[in-house]
Amino acid sequence: MASVTFAVILLGLCARICECSQLDAEECQGDCASLTCSIFLCFDLICAVWGLFVTKTPSGPVLEGDEVTLTCAFDSGILGFIEWRHSLDRETSTTLTEPTHTTDNTDLTLKGMFRNQSGWYRCAGNRFLADPWNPNQLSDWTAVVTYYGPEISNKERTWIGANDNQTATLECIIQGNPLPNVTWYGPNDTIITDDTFPDRISLEDTISGDGVFGYHIVSRMVFGPVENSTDYGMYRCRAASSIGTFDEHEIQLKETGNPEPPKGLQVDHATADHLWVKWKPGYDGGEKLEHLFSNIRNIPEEFDPLAWISIWPYSVSESYYDLQPDTLYQVAVYATNKHGSSPYATLIVRTIPGYPDEMGITVSYIQAQGKFVIVGIPEDDDAGTCLRLEVHDEAQGEWVSLRPDLDCIQHDGDFLYSGPYPTDHFRYLYCRDDVCGHWSYVTVVTPTVTPQPTRPTVATGDDTVIIAVCVAAAIFLLLVAIAFCYKRKCCSGKPQDEVGRTALQPNSTVEEFNPSYDPPPTYVQAVELEAENNDDPPPAYDCVPSHEAPQVTDENEEQV
Repeated sequence: MASVTFAVILLGLCARICECSQLDAEECQGDCASLTCSIFLCFDLICAVWGLFVTKTPSGPVLEGDEVTLTCAFDSGILGFIEWRHSLDRETSTTLTEPTHTTDNTDLTLKGMFRNQSGWYRCAGNRFLADPWNPNQLSDWTAVVTYYGPEISNKERTWIGANDNQTATLECIIQGNPLPNVTWYGPNDTIITDDTFPDRISLEDTISGDGVFGYHIVSRMVFGPVENSTDYGMYRCRAASSIGTFDEHEIQLKETGNPEPPKGLQVDHATADHLWVKWKPGYDGGEKLEHLFSNIRNIPEEFDPLAWISIWPYSVSESYYDLQPDTLYQVAVYATNKHGSSPYATLIVRTIPGYPDEMGITVSYIQAQGKFVIVGIPEDDDAGTCLRLEVHDEAQGEWVSLRPDLDCIQHDGDFLYSGPYPTDHFRYLYCRDDVCGHWSYVTVVTPTVTPQPTRPTVATGDDTVIIAVCVAAAIFLLLVAIAFCYKRKCCSGKPQDEVGRTALQPNSTVEEFNPSYDPPPTYVQAVELEAENNDDPPPAYDCVPSHEAPQVTDENEEQV
């Protein structure tokens, strides 16, 4: 019974040990020491303090291109997970490696060190690989310093213009580590200091940076004022380092002259019909700038001499409108001062392609056959132009590629496609050198459905009224037609009895019925009469309506 009780107590202590192991090191150390450290089996596993520290080989700065090795050391024989971190300010850091399981010291070797690898390094660890990863032990930061020789970065400034009694400044901009030493030399290759011409020439050095990431120096020689008889000539600045390297730059001081062109002319933004370019101001030649002029031409045409645009002399950008899609242009910008004009700063740029359907390219997707039909791709030998097909991914809310082989189509044709995306939301773009223009929608051809015969519909109240009115009108017109025809027929004689017709004459006399009334002659008899006596035409008979026909009465009865 006692052994069972001891086992239960031991299990409880071990459970507390496991819980304790998830705490921070200091908390775990004190808590576990009071609860479980008397159990020697668990002490080494849980309650030992896991300290981390970093050593560096070599211990001092390294030259650019050399190798440095960092070692994360901890208690031997203890299992754990280690990762390396890099920081520029010891406040935020970037993880360099994934957590790596190790039972011994772990190294980080940086080969071919470059200046941008300088900074602060540390290792972080945890005895357990938790999810999410949360290291509870961190080493101190260790500085890794890379030495590199001084470099002068403004060597494009080769001269400074200043007239007599004006102020002039010669300047050298230097980067290096360790801190470079800057020396100025005059036209006679003599060293110039603040004591050379204390009333006219002064030296100014502005230093920033530190010994870990390197130093930035702006060194100036200021003339105030210039004496042209003694000051004009070639000057030289020299930056030297304690590691045995140096850099030099020569600057000429002379009279003012023409300005230099704008620097760094480049595209800021381009569309199918607009271009925006930007630049940095060039040297003004020692005089105030008066104008900047800009122009654009369609290659291979020439610049229109009447199209130069005058802009503010200190502008750093310009825009051009109403351009043609997918067309090569050249932009030119130059500056002027009182002495004259600078050379052109030029840039060749192409507008992006326009809408492919406006270019005559059509793309259809036939759902029943599962294929794209593409017509109208320009036939040329330019390997940089092609058509790209995309589909809208509803899950991600963005347009994505259909397939790698549909990213760059250069010829008309049929292309089979079936995939996980809906087949009713495609678009296509025309691209040149991986720059795509505006997009057009793909025409989706759906299967044709055979129309079903429609069922007769029940007439509504309005329909019934319309039908009734139409029927009544038809009946009325029919009756009118019958009456008209009846009236016409009553005036018509039989063809075999008809010899002639006279107009219907009113008869207001009272006729007396005579039974011996002779009927009119037949057509044959009339012809014979005409043949016998050409002077006497055949008799004409009035047409008597049927309702006026003589009525037959008794022999002695009068007809009224």
